[in-house]
Amino acid sequence: MLCEICGRRKAAFLVEIEGAKLYACAVCAKGGKIIGKLSQKEEKVKSIDKNIEEVVVERTEDIVDDYADRIRKARQRMNIELKDLAKMLNEKESFLKHIERREMIPTIKLAKKLEKVLHIKLVEEVVRTLSTSSGAKKEEFTLADYLQGEEDGG
Repeated sequence: MLCEICGRRKAAFLVEIEGAKLYACAVCAKGGKIIGKLSQKEEKVKSIDKNIEEVVVERTEDIVDDYADRIRKARQRMNIELKDLAKMLNEKESFLKHIERREMIPTIKLAKKLEKVLHIKLVEEVVRTLSTSSGAKKEEFTLADYLQGEEDGG
């Protein structure tokens, strides 16, 4: 899948930019908050009939939306102080405090460590289906396309 920002390179990250989650290449990902790294697992399902579209299924991992509440409730239920949880995870207490306040999103790696320690689910698999018409690659409209149109007076 191509970067949804520039449209020139292969997307490698899921990033958040001003509240929007986008798939971005390594260069464009620097302009946002990296939520996760895309796994490069793609499955192609080809049709027997040449007139039917080829379907590409992409599987990635994402942090659940209510991660902060889940972490805080599980920590309180287990009667673990934030400073103790920080020691268990080898993270700074202030960093975990920001995560519990939804000021920061944990990385997939940290979320998986939190899952093990707190016995909760924070990482979910996201399946995205992309289609291309038989043989011809379908172009996706990117932010770069929009900006190019603005420069051209459109």
